[in-house]
Amino acid sequence: MATGEIEVLASSLTIINRADVLPLDSNHVNTEEARLKYRYLDLRRPEMAQRLKTRAKITSLVRRFMDDHGFLDIETPMLTKATPEGARDYLVPSRVHKGKFYALPQSPQLFKQLLMMSGFDRYYQIVKCFRDEDLRADRQPEFTQIDVETSFMTAPQVREVMEALVRHLWLEVKGVDLGDFPVMTFAEAERRYGSDKPDLRNPMELTDVADLLKSVEICSICRSGERSERPCCRSACSGWRIADP
Repeated sequence: MATGEIEVLASSLTIINRADVLPLDSNHVNTEEARLKYRYLDLRRPEMAQRLKTRAKITSLVRRFMDDHGFLDIETPMLTKATPEGARDYLVPSRVHKGKFYALPQSPQLFKQLLMMSGFDRYYQIVKCFRDEDLRADRQPEFTQIDVETSFMTAPQVREVMEALVRHLWLEVKGVDLGDFPVMTFAEAERRYGSDKPDLRNPMELTDVADLLKSVEICSICRSGERSERPCCRSACSGWRIADP
């Protein structure tokens, strides 16, 4: 062709082997069940492929950041003994020791504490954890976490490193500078939101009206027949149809 491209004109077509109809249609929205069943086809979609590439990039960035801050990447055992934590253990039967089982770790907690005792004062690991519990929106039987343990670091120092890691990831992956993280004390969170993990997107805050009620008499109402002789209580009890004892 004049453009330099090659165009092939077929004079005949022979079908050697018929292919089955693909279970996923790239032109329509497929159900989650179908996507999970045929995951190898679902991962061909550009959206899913990009997510895997982003995950790989984040993993690489985390390792470089932690290495630069003096942390050592140490792998801990996957087959261990059962330890009581927040959920049940997944058990793996032993072929060598009949009737005995290994347990998959819910977290590397014990191993990383042993590392601290051994003199490795800054440890991290991108590790798989296993917890045999009911599936919920915030619960998975198998999940990956960035596990970190340090010695001789104060709480503000730990928070400083972790916040720097999060800011670094957002800047490198999304090009977003998060800036300094807002800090709120436990007392302030309870006073303003009534929770130790408030949703700051909610503009509604609690209002303390204790000063407005200092001069107001508030008495309890008992449905058992006992009531106060105060006028406010007698009126309230009448409303509840509580008879005189």
